Amino acid sequence: MSNERLLKRIKQWNMRQVPAADHNVYIESVLADLSMLYNTQHGTALIDDAYGLPDFTNIFNNLTPPDIDMMQRAIMNTTNRFEPRLKSVTVNHEDRKNEFGLLRFTVSAQLMYLDGLSPLNYSVLLNGDGSVAIEVK
Repeated sequence: MSNERLLKRIKQWNMRQVPAADHNVYIESVLADLSMLYNTQHGTALIDDAYGLPDFTNIFNNLTPPDIDMMQRAIMNTTNRFEPRLKSVTVNHEDRKNEFGLLRFTVSAQLMYLDGLSPLNYSVLLNGDGSVAIEVK
């Protein structure tokens, strides 16, 4: 199994570069793909209408615990469906009162790398403007 997605490998092959089997490069590739996935809204990607996350911007006005549960499930389901390099994905909400207009979710997963699994932990930060950031722990 390769460290990069198919289109990235084709691009590198066309440029006559050999992709490095570096674990950090691999993690950066996964996180970049996750950032793209999380910053895409449902219905805007040509490959699949379900690609990305639902539009959460209106939820921030009257946020309730069921809304947070729905967001948590959406992050987990989207990650499981569109990022096959991650296994055993769990998502938890971090309640931080000092971060106004921001929701933080902690993601723990097992990253498939070469012939094994390694832990990968990161935070998904949902901003009130609809943007999503990933913060590595």
